[in-house]
Amino acid sequence: MFLLNRSHLFSSIIFHIALLVSLLGVICSCGTPTVHRNTVKNPGVNPSSTGTDNSASDDANPIEQSNCDSKENSCGNGGALGLVESRFSSTQGVASDYKIDVPQDISLEKSYGLMIYIHGDGAADYNWFFSDFSKVAKEQNLIPLAVKAPSSDNWSKEPEEKAVYLNQLLQSEIFKKYNIKKSDIYFVGVSSGQSFLTGTFIRLMGSTVDVYNGGAILLCGGMGDATQSLAGADFKQFPLYFKTGTQDFMLEKTKEAVKYYSSQGVKVITDYPEGIGHCRYPLNEAISYGVTQLLQM
Repeated sequence: MFLLNRSHLFSSIIFHIALLVSLLGVICSCGTPTVHRNTVKNPGVNPSSTGTDNSASDDANPIEQSNCDSKENSCGNGGALGLVESRFSSTQGVASDYKIDVPQDISLEKSYGLMIYIHGDGAADYNWFFSDFSKVAKEQNLIPLAVKAPSSDNWSKEPEEKAVYLNQLLQSEIFKKYNIKKSDIYFVGVSSGQSFLTGTFIRLMGSTVDVYNGGAILLCGGMGDATQSLAGADFKQFPLYFKTGTQDFMLEKTKEAVKYYSSQGVKVITDYPEGIGHCRYPLNEAISYGVTQLLQM
């Protein structure tokens, strides 16, 4: 056995202290893990929509909370703004496209009325007429919505199935995405689109179709083939404006519809321009005049 001198012992202690400090430094240099904060997307935006995706973090686009009056408004929220073309499928698996042009300032605090365009045979006017139709709707502070007939380009085929589809589109899609003023909902039907509205959709209001307030502008169409009577809905807040030229092959069908709805106590306005053929007048002017008349009733 031999003894270490004091200087050698002191050097050994210093060495081990330095080694311990070095090891502690390595351990501390590992740091702490980064914590990622979850974000919440704005609800209600349809990812299949071709419009602008309004989803964002909860800081940039918080969920709106408001005292929206659900008796007067649909209180919907979260839909894409601006011009949007999207697709909707009903619970029966019936699917089709629609176009809508939504103002940027719509909110739970500010609602808008709605004008729905139901096209004629072939659906060509679903595309080419939307721009003019949109201008007319906006002049009346209404949101323009054009709906393409599902399964075919004709509303007259299987009209009851399509009436259910149109109703579901409005109730389950449009009203849930946008704050719509319930008292200002106007339908526009052209040619076979009118026949669909007068022959089927309006007749089903109150049964398989919800009751709507506002009215309908019915241009150069007829009664349709449906025989079902009115479903007992209160039509005091749903007047009808008819316009068909005296040379239109649908004139007698239009008069048949006028006679029927008048007999049911529905308020009806008629316009039969002399010498005019099938839809041979400016549709945008007819719609503008028609909605103005309905607003005064």
